[in-house]
Amino acid sequence: MSSVAGLIGGHNFAAYNASKGGVRLLSKSVALHGARLNPQVRCNSVHPAFLEGPMMDSIMQGTNFPDAARARITRDIPLGVSARRPKSQTCASICCRMNRALSPAPSLSSTAG
Repeated sequence: MSSVAGLIGGHNFAAYNASKGGVRLLSKSVALHGARLNPQVRCNSVHPAFLEGPMMDSIMQGTNFPDAARARITRDIPLGVSARRPKSQTCASICCRMNRALSPAPSLSSTAG
């Protein structure tokens, strides 16, 4: 599981951005290697936006203006809301179930709530 933070950087999440970007590139490398095997092996990474949960709660507790912070976090999400964990897990499940039907692209960005 990667993150949208692995696709775009943030000024205050350098280590998190680097680790999630690493997951994305590792997935691509494994996908390229797996494509040469017989039978072929696919590898995908999922890149959800912020999820409601402990990490988001921690961010909100660390600010004096949680409503403004939440608005900034969600403004770049197409549906304007952060995802809930089951939605992200559903996305990953779809990748697993449709493995043979997926495009060759080894990553999937999920920015819907």
